[in-house]
Amino acid sequence: MKYLSSSDMRALLRRVRDFMPHVWPHGPGAECEETSRLLVKIIGPQARLNCGTDWRRIPNARGGGTRQVDSGYRNKAGRWNSHYWVDVTIGQQIYIADLTADQFDGPEVVFCKAPNSRYCPNVPQVREMLSTSRGVRSEVASWYARWLAWDRDPFNAPKTTKPSSCNSYNQHTK
Repeated sequence: MKYLSSSDMRALLRRVRDFMPHVWPHGPGAECEETSRLLVKIIGPQARLNCGTDWRRIPNARGGGTRQVDSGYRNKAGRWNSHYWVDVTIGQQIYIADLTADQFDGPEVVFCKAPNSRYCPNVPQVREMLSTSRGVRSEVASWYARWLAWDRDPFNAPKTTKPSSCNSYNQHTK
């Protein structure tokens, strides 16, 4: 497996995003888990699924009770939204790759260094509670088969649009 550089990763993310309207039933809304899982499958060992929920209280790991948690994706208005994205490792740097931030007001393709003020994963206990259903696994497998066919078709030439950097939309939250 070839490890991708950051410029190759940007091109791949744009390419995958160009493909996604062929499989999304209603656009990027509520498709972040499936899209992120597909992206992990396409990228391979450089990628790891990440997520955060906008649940207001979660179980406290130490001694019972609950505690406040803000996590997921923070939109321009400052509201946290449950969300999945992918962490990609290139060299010693971790990057955030997100193809569905536009459902909240972000760009279609995000590729930026982690950490980032717009993204906050939950504690590992919550991530474990968000296990994949059989339906999601079969949907991702179907999408992956369609991706392989689409990606090989010469009529689906790569687009030249660049993914947005996190700097371009973080300025709204400072």
